[in-house]
Amino acid sequence: AKDFVITANTFTAESGSTIAAQALTATSITSTGNIIIPNAGNIGSASDTDAIAIASDGVVTLTQKLIGTELDISGNVDVNGTTNLDVVDIDGAVDMASTLLVSGSITTSSAMTITTTGNETTLEMISTDADANSGPRLSMNRQSGSPADGDDLGKIFFFGKNDAAEDQGYAEIMAEISDASDGT
Repeated sequence: AKDFVITANTFTAESGSTIAAQALTATSITSTGNIIIPNAGNIGSASDTDAIAIASDGVVTLTQKLIGTELDISGNVDVNGTTNLDVVDIDGAVDMASTLLVSGSITTSSAMTITTTGNETTLEMISTDADANSGPRLSMNRQSGSPADGDDLGKIFFFGKNDAAEDQGYAEIMAEISDASDGT
């Protein structure tokens, strides 16, 4: 049986043949089948021999940055950043089919819009606190660096379409500082 063929600087291992070596140096390796490394083996470069570590249970650990054009994850994503404090920067739409839990603040660089296609409650604030204090609370806090008499503190607008399909303001609730002097 022909196991190996050497022609014109090419070494070919025929189908069903096995190459066992302590070290293998090659410019490139092309495989038409599987490449198998030992349990708890590593894949890397000369300067970073464990850039990709594959544990015996199949868990893959990357010690360097992963750059790709697509990532499809069918399980959980856990981000444990240190310098960026678990920052995830998403440039594009996020389609979320479940609950969003935010333990800190939400900061936007422009207006935020919440849209629904039905007549259900669009924004609901629920407090499960059982004490005698008020809750839930909506705080509209104008943080002016130079507050003055007559400053608007906030407005709630009620808009709808008129019979010409134009947006029309029908009512508003507003608050204004009548006297910004301390203690008044």
